[in-house]
Amino acid sequence: MISEVTFSKLYTSFWNSLLINSKNYVRLVNGALIQDVHKPISSYSSKYNAYINILSFELYELYLGKGNLNFTKLEIELASKSSFDKVSKFASFYKSIQIPSFIEIKNEVYFIVRSLID
Repeated sequence: MISEVTFSKLYTSFWNSLLINSKNYVRLVNGALIQDVHKPISSYSSKYNAYINILSFELYELYLGKGNLNFTKLEIELASKSSFDKVSKFASFYKSIQIPSFIEIKNEVYFIVRSLID
């Protein structure tokens, strides 16, 4: 009897016969020649990615409780503060920075929330 790891790493002829053209498919995917399922997100600024992702997830959690994407100003402010507190614990970059207003990143945040919903 052999382990799964040994089988998956050393018995490539089995995988090649089972998954014909898998190497070509991987090459196509890596070369971006296969149609993308999701469009790339145009980022407001890559230095705010952590904050934007956490804020999006906070709003997604609110959506799960409400069932709609109509957030009040207070809900957005609370989610923004909570997101900033979470990200600033782990990223020293955020300790001395002025985060963008919600209006500036609204489209990107809602895109991520809708992607999570889908």
